[in-house]
Amino acid sequence: YAGAMSRVQKPEILLKAYAHLLAEDSGWSERLQVELYGPESPYFSARIRKLLVSGSEFRGFRPQAEVTQQVATADMGFFSLSDVTYAYATPTKLFDYIEAGVPIIASLPQGASRELIESYGIGLVAEAGDARELADCIQEMAENVELRVRCRENMDSIRDQFRSNVQIGKWYKMLDELIV
Repeated sequence: YAGAMSRVQKPEILLKAYAHLLAEDSGWSERLQVELYGPESPYFSARIRKLLVSGSEFRGFRPQAEVTQQVATADMGFFSLSDVTYAYATPTKLFDYIEAGVPIIASLPQGASRELIESYGIGLVAEAGDARELADCIQEMAENVELRVRCRENMDSIRDQFRSNVQIGKWYKMLDELIV
């Protein structure tokens, strides 16, 4: 996970899901490493730090180029939105993962991001706040090589339409039509 450490994302859900996996099989700490990148906010100090365990690590704020390199080498990328208030948000990291071809694991309410992931088959989504369901998604993605390959292939087929220059062109055209 790379991003804000706040109540909007509630990235601690990832560490709670990881704890579920470890409770069932301590070997997960050998098979799956959870890395979090982002600012060390008061929210992080109060809610997230205490959930770090063996196999998980907070790497702090890093330059964008470094984070992009780390994302590109990951087997899966995580992002979350904490509740229905954010149902129609589409965080930048969704498009970063598509660009990098990194299968997505997410904890989201019903809405735009969830619909995009599910309709294009580029990852697995748990209900916002459901750590058990998220743990199941992580386990399925980690253990199913064909699923990861299929997600990457699907990302390859849609990547161009989600590049920022294409999106900017669409917005420009919409605005141009409104002004005329």
